[in-house]
Amino acid sequence: MERVISIIIPTYRNHEFILSEVKGFFDALSQKREGLELIIVDDGSPEWEKAKSSAEAIGAIFTRNNKNQGKGAAITRGVERASGDIILFTDADVPFAYQTVLTMIEKLESGCVFVIGDRNLPESSYNEEQSVMRRFASRLFTKIVSRFFSNEHRDTQCGLKGFEAKLAKELFAALKTNGFAFDLEIISRAQQRGVAISKMPVQERKTNSKKKSSVRIWIHGPQMLLESFRIKRILRRDRVKSS
Repeated sequence: MERVISIIIPTYRNHEFILSEVKGFFDALSQKREGLELIIVDDGSPEWEKAKSSAEAIGAIFTRNNKNQGKGAAITRGVERASGDIILFTDADVPFAYQTVLTMIEKLESGCVFVIGDRNLPESSYNEEQSVMRRFASRLFTKIVSRFFSNEHRDTQCGLKGFEAKLAKELFAALKTNGFAFDLEIISRAQQRGVAISKMPVQERKTNSKKKSSVRIWIHGPQMLLESFRIKRILRRDRVKSS
């Protein structure tokens, strides 16, 4: 008997991708396996009713945050709602090849408890078009992560991650970061627990439909840096409390 897989898609002001991209993704995966649970989480956008209507039209579970809190908060709500044995999340434009997602599910079913996509692995083919400033900010964030957190997991921001459900619910229940740096806290908390984190290459899905990035370098860049140092303080404080 196949295990139930919960797939979480956060959305904010991009409800149109539910019908244009998420539906095709869910239909394609459903042809390969049974027991899929799709959860659409609206993070307090003004168009949440459109997102709800679109989610229901494709047979997805819909839930929402009453106000915009950040991607971390949206994923947390989805994890709380999930009833699967395995929990994955990705982005609303589904930028990864469907086979990449299926491979992640297979790794989790084979015994891995936490799997993260890594765009830096040699086998990856992910060529997201980025501005010079976006690339610079990404490299700066990677240097900070490798200097203060981990040299092993540098691509913390890849938008495809999967967990055993029990671990996901424990990690997200402890999450203190609602913004874009939430991935870093989740990975760091897993490392504190001694959890084995598996990395896998990712392939980009070829599509003409691209989600406009919600990341604004001049706004979110400094916020992510501040969140990173805040995460460091939180984790240090938690270690002291548990010792």
